[in-house]
Amino acid sequence: THNNLGWLQLHVRGDIRDAEQLLSEAVRLDPTLTSASGNLAAALTAKGDQLAAREAVARAMAHQQPPTPKILLWQWLIGRADGSPDTTTLPQVLAALDQASPPTRATKFGDMEVRAVALLGLGDDSAAETLRSAAAMRIPTNIFFRPMYDLLVTPEPPQRLDQLLDVWREIIAVDPTAAGAWGSPDAQ
Repeated sequence: THNNLGWLQLHVRGDIRDAEQLLSEAVRLDPTLTSASGNLAAALTAKGDQLAAREAVARAMAHQQPPTPKILLWQWLIGRADGSPDTTTLPQVLAALDQASPPTRATKFGDMEVRAVALLGLGDDSAAETLRSAAAMRIPTNIFFRPMYDLLVTPEPPQRLDQLLDVWREIIAVDPTAAGAWGSPDAQ
């Protein structure tokens, strides 16, 4: 599908242009496919187009009740990068993860990464350990996506961001393919 190919282009190949085209087509073909809108938001973030990324998240939220934890997290990340200090979305992220029945379509590791980033945003000391506890559940499609973490450094990095990135460094040291197209947290 366009969504899967777009994800592959973005995360594995790092081809933002092809990813954006494929994911835009996926959204056009099925506006209710919220994973495509979320992936499009990721591609637009990687491209540096926060306004379009915000619009993709808004489209996903309009077609999704309740919104998925990942879409809620993207909403917060983009708002934070735009200077919003509002963290009220983060408890919603955690609640959505806790109430997901059936579980979200994401992998267990993917859900734990969303939880860890939400906890980090709330200033919770357990963020890094949350991600570390899920490392054994990681599958090959769980790839470090630096553009998402880059949103956390603006306007100022949250405390303990380095600890969370250290977990990714540990994961990548064991499995270098976990760096995906975007490289490790230390890549420029």
